[in-house]
Amino acid sequence: MKIALSIYILLLHIFIVITFMKTDIFEKIQEYFGIEVVKEEIRPYFYHMLGFHKRIDANIPKNSIIAIGDSLMQGLAIESLHPMIFNFGIGEDTTLGVLKRVPQYNSIKSSKLVILAIGLNDLKRRTNSEIIKNYINVINMIPSHTKILVSAIHPVNSLQNSKLKNYNKRISDINTKLKQISQKSERLYFIDISENLSDIAGNLSIQYNIGDGVHLNKSANQIWLSALKESINNIISNESD
Repeated sequence: MKIALSIYILLLHIFIVITFMKTDIFEKIQEYFGIEVVKEEIRPYFYHMLGFHKRIDANIPKNSIIAIGDSLMQGLAIESLHPMIFNFGIGEDTTLGVLKRVPQYNSIKSSKLVILAIGLNDLKRRTNSEIIKNYINVINMIPSHTKILVSAIHPVNSLQNSKLKNYNKRISDINTKLKQISQKSERLYFIDISENLSDIAGNLSIQYNIGDGVHLNKSANQIWLSALKESINNIISNESD
C-alpha cells in the first residue's frame, strides 16, 4: 500500500512539473512580483509559425518579395503594398530565430527582394556587436542576386515600460551601424523612420504606440507602410532600368 502511494505521489509530482513546464505560469509569477523575465528564445510558437510559413513558401512564385521580422512585421499589413509580398513575421522573434529560418524558405532563392525588420527582441539577450554579427550572417545567407531592404529598429518608450530603459541609445547605435553596412553594398537598402515616430525626448511617441511603448498603432504603421512602399517602388524601378 505504501509503495503504491509513493508511486502515485511521484507520478503526481511528475505530472505537475510537466504541466507547469508547458505553460508560462512561472513567467506570470515572476512578472507579478516584478521580477524581470527573460523568456526562452526559441519557443513552440516559433516552430508553429515556421511550419505555417513553409506551407506558404512552397507555393510562392519567383520574383516575389519576402518580409521577415518579429511581431512588428507580423502585425503589419505589408501585403497591401504589392501583390507579390509575403509576410513572414513571427512574434517575439530575434536575429537568432531569423538565422534558423532563412535557410528553410526556398522562395528566398528566387525572390527579387527580402525585407528585414528584426532586432528589438535581441536587446535583452545579446550585445549590439552580437546583434550586428547576426544581421551580417543573415544577409550573407540571402543569395547575392537578391536585393535586401533593411528597416531600422523602431524607438521605444521606457516611460510607458520600465523594462525598456536605455534601449533607445542602443537602438540608435545599431541603426547607425546597419546604415553603414547597407551603404557598402549596391544590393542593400536602408530605411529609418525613427524621427517620424519619436517625441522630443527621442522616445516612441505615445500617439504612435498601442500603450506598451513598443508596438505601433494604426497611425504609426501607416507611416511605416508609406516609407516601405516608397523604398520598394524605388528598388523595383531601379531594377527594371
